[in-house]
Amino acid sequence: MELREENKKIEMFALQAANYDLHTTDGGSTVYRSKKPADTDVQFHYLCAHCHSGSKVSILQPKPERSQHGGFFIHYCPLCKNEFRMNMVTARELL
Repeated sequence: MELREENKKIEMFALQAANYDLHTTDGGSTVYRSKKPADTDVQFHYLCAHCHSGSKVSILQPKPERSQHGGFFIHYCPLCKNEFRMNMVTARELL
């Protein structure tokens, strides 16, 4: 019974994982990025590559206390607390 339940979890994760591609951000971080559906206005979102490798889905969040560092916006994983450099900060965003 437990084996069936574990197998079901693995199958569900595999179905979810098919909706993401490996992606390198402008800051050089490796994350998983959602595939953008052709018929909606849904924006991309990003998953932690570390948690993803452990079959966990953790959507990266902007880091509130240190949103920018080294010219890049910083996002973090709520599960494992890893930080990721995302897109570059533009001069307009610094104002």
